[in-house]
Amino acid sequence: MLILILDVTSAHAQWSMNPWRGTTITDVGGYGHQHILTKTSNGSVVIGWSQSSAVNRDVQAQCVDPKGVVLWKTNGVDVCVEAENQLIGAIVPDAVGGVTIYWSDYRSGEPDIYMQRLDKSGVPMLASNGIPVFESAANRTIVSAVSDGNGGTILLWNELENQRYALHTQRINSSGRNLWTQGGVDIYRGMQMYPLVFGVVSDNQGGLIFCWAEQMPNQDYAFYSQRVDSTGQVRWGSKGATICDLDVGFLVNSVGQRVLGMTSDGSSGAYFAFLDSRYRKPAIFLQHVDSAGMLSLEKNGKLISDTTKYSELSALTVSSTGQLFVAGYTRSYSENIYDLVLDLYGKDGTRVWAEPVKVQTDSIGFLGYYVVSDRNAGVIAFWLEGPYSDLRIRAQRFNSQSSPLWAEEGVFFASLQQIGPNYALRIISDGDHGAIVLYSDVRDLNGEGLYLKLINGDGELGVTKNLPPPIDSNSTEAPLLGITSISPNPTTGIADIEFIVPVKGTVSLVIYNAIGEIVLIQHKELVQRDVATSVSIDLTSQSSGTFYCRLTGPYIDETQMLILQK
Repeated sequence: MLILILDVTSAHAQWSMNPWRGTTITDVGGYGHQHILTKTSNGSVVIGWSQSSAVNRDVQAQCVDPKGVVLWKTNGVDVCVEAENQLIGAIVPDAVGGVTIYWSDYRSGEPDIYMQRLDKSGVPMLASNGIPVFESAANRTIVSAVSDGNGGTILLWNELENQRYALHTQRINSSGRNLWTQGGVDIYRGMQMYPLVFGVVSDNQGGLIFCWAEQMPNQDYAFYSQRVDSTGQVRWGSKGATICDLDVGFLVNSVGQRVLGMTSDGSSGAYFAFLDSRYRKPAIFLQHVDSAGMLSLEKNGKLISDTTKYSELSALTVSSTGQLFVAGYTRSYSENIYDLVLDLYGKDGTRVWAEPVKVQTDSIGFLGYYVVSDRNAGVIAFWLEGPYSDLRIRAQRFNSQSSPLWAEEGVFFASLQQIGPNYALRIISDGDHGAIVLYSDVRDLNGEGLYLKLINGDGELGVTKNLPPPIDSNSTEAPLLGITSISPNPTTGIADIEFIVPVKGTVSLVIYNAIGEIVLIQHKELVQRDVATSVSIDLTSQSSGTFYCRLTGPYIDETQMLILQK
């Protein structure tokens, strides 16, 4: 007889189907600082935030499983509750369902970077209140971090050295050990101002790409980007790739120049979008840098907005096929009425759609506009609208042909009673064709709470679809998933790779050579679950050696070796 014991204090309600309710992450009040979230290797979502109290900020975390069940204790587990402030910086998933959390810690007066690893049950794996990332103390603050794809982290931080700032990066394993040179890799030294980093993304090969700004003589900013590979080597030259260094200066009532979006292109390069006033009015420009650090578009970017209207950029995201969705808004210079628009571009900067799609028209005011890939060549848009007394989040999904897939006016996703100072949405894919959204709401005098909601690919709130099937608790065999065969192996050039995925969706097969360079990428859409699928690859143009085949998709990420012998 099988007896199940349920801990009712830690098993909470599932996803809400009610737009007036969300899964409560914390409702103890205060005001969070930079709430963030990530997907774990087993499909759960971990949320981290800095919880304010009467005297300082502490780091907290919570976990929600794919069905919307809150797994850890009510209002989250304590990550660090030391004296003084702790400001959360990044959450990185490990390979076994847990996460590593990094934050800037002021317990010793000057800031330094600390870390804590939590297992899938929320139990700390390192010392209570975390450990310092570095052996020697210094004035350091975390910028961001990305996964190295092997359970570790690539960390980016700034450091105050002799009254000047410097940017550094370091690779850290799950135990907290530094894997690169002592003190990290130097990116840039001697900055008089605090470094303005506008984006950090993975290069999808165990390294990272980021963008930063430097002030020029006319008070404008130049933008640069750098890639650091999995071995700690700087790949885009000592100065990095120049995104834009056109010193147009500031105009009266102008935004000047600033990067407003950065996202990976899925092939070890990145897209960048920025605003400047070179045409005496704010305009949006696009740039793409490939894996070698070469610009794909013209120097200082390609104009992609209508200069007859006031234009602003809101967000970027890359589709599952590598195209770029650009979300922004426009208004007439004579009227204060906004149109939220969405456009699609190729890597060469060519507009894919005939004209931008209007997501929302004639809006008197809105407070945010966000997009996320639907993992099926399309995109999901979210926006906040309405008066402060009746704020609502709405959502709409578009396919790659620009057609809306949900109700004409969009889906009523969530209602907010009152926004707090940290109302920005944090959005990730649900692992299928929907999205999971973290948002804040001030529901009482205690302050700001955090809430989580799911919308599936059909626009339904709280209805999970295409989840991995549960493993039979009476079975002693693991389910047969991932890459099931590579034939022939060794191969003389042509090989068939067979795989099985746990849920239906789009998968990517990336082939790397022995030094981690991508030599082949294939996408396959709408792969059926539990059915063997075969993809043929051609390596006849490559030299003999060892290659790695990486399969990624909803709830799957596996790598196997392939030998090429000619």
